[in-house]
Amino acid sequence: MDRVIHLYFLEDFVTYERAARAFLAGRPLNVEYPFFSLLCFILPALFSDDPVRYGWFFFAQNFVLLSVFVWICFDFFDEIVDRQSARMGKLVLVASLLFFLPLVLSRYDIWVATLVIASVHVFLHRSGGTHLIACVLILLAGFMKIYAFLFLPIFLYTDFRLLQPRRFRGVVMAVLLSLVICVGIYVYRYQDTLFFLNYQYSRGIQIESVYSSVLLNLKSLQVIGDLVIGFDHGSFGVKGAAAQPLIWISTVLLLLLEGVLYAFYVINFKPFTKEKAVDFLTLTLLAFLITSKVLSTQFFIWLFPWIIVSLLNHKAKSTSMLYIYFLMLFLTFILFPLNFGATISGATKTNILLLMRNGLLVTLFITIFRCRMAKQPIVNSL
Repeated sequence: MDRVIHLYFLEDFVTYERAARAFLAGRPLNVEYPFFSLLCFILPALFSDDPVRYGWFFFAQNFVLLSVFVWICFDFFDEIVDRQSARMGKLVLVASLLFFLPLVLSRYDIWVATLVIASVHVFLHRSGGTHLIACVLILLAGFMKIYAFLFLPIFLYTDFRLLQPRRFRGVVMAVLLSLVICVGIYVYRYQDTLFFLNYQYSRGIQIESVYSSVLLNLKSLQVIGDLVIGFDHGSFGVKGAAAQPLIWISTVLLLLLEGVLYAFYVINFKPFTKEKAVDFLTLTLLAFLITSKVLSTQFFIWLFPWIIVSLLNHKAKSTSMLYIYFLMLFLTFILFPLNFGATISGATKTNILLLMRNGLLVTLFITIFRCRMAKQPIVNSL
């Protein structure tokens, strides 16, 4: 049990401290996280000289970030939905966060989630030069955790269609300048960048992914036999003849699905609504989770508050989708941490629960997509 708790709550946390100590000592990082993630790791190391104190400072700073995240989300709900839905959204957000509170405090995902919600909130509900700020924030978030880059095409296309040419050129120049600066920093730290890229490229199919849940159940049914679970690249994953091709196929599927979503956003852009933008932000994240070869429990934090707003906006389906949503979160909680040991051992019971959880994830994607394509947009222009 101690090993299970360590792997679930502390494995990434130990890596954070090691990266911070290496950077402060001027050594290569040799960690699997992007270089800009150091912004989240260094502060606790400056105030502590041992792992225990580092941990308390890390939890404290994440609690502060969580408070900021919730505050921005609440303001976002007030701006984007009606009063009754805003109250419901706040309750759903708090309930959702309770499922993942230990992970929120022990992972750096809350940093990126806070930058992303701040960026989108500025983009949708502020005017003037703030679109420059929104794009810079989303770029910074993307260089800390790659999923944030998924929002950038939606930002840029929206500005291309709605902003005056002079303002749009300003946004593009800000994006390009920020990219040059960030890429330059990564080139300067090329050893750390190469380690990170090689690490991600070499990763196999992580055990929580949609692919693994299917393969594990096929093994339980004795349809396939050459499949084993092992600890590799910082997490548990599946290996075998059936899993190997999925390492590169998953990337192709991810790019295709995201490309289809962007195409639908362009086709259905007018009339533009903030509701429509949030739906497509939600769909891009769901597509990433469904098709990526790596899906860890803390990734669900990325969905807040986008999926909540999407579920509340489609009122005809809101109740049923909220049931599906909370069932998905509940199954995730049962698997991690309540039955983490059974999950990583490939027990039939947890294999079925994992497949059900991932099936619900796919169901939410399909339902939101169908609602968006069938819905008559409400005029709520930027």
